[in-house]
Amino acid sequence: MYQITVDGHTQQQLDALPAQGQAAWRELRAVLEVAPWNGEPLHPKTPDGVLTWQFGPDQEGLAYYLVIEHARQVAVLQVHWFG
Repeated sequence: MYQITVDGHTQQQLDALPAQGQAAWRELRAVLEVAPWNGEPLHPKTPDGVLTWQFGPDQEGLAYYLVIEHARQVAVLQVHWFG
């Protein structure tokens, strides 16, 4: 299982999500804890770099994150909600 970490700025983004976004984030967080490598690479030539994951009922959310494999950690960098 991977540990999910967020910095202060990202936590503010998460706190600002609407109720629907909060629920969708909780679902995504549960997935990232077990399968973070299933995200899409931001740059296809660097699949072990920043990954992205669209989330929400209509894909209104977008998360950017790094997987730090040796520490079994997922560092969430940014979260956006477009709904």
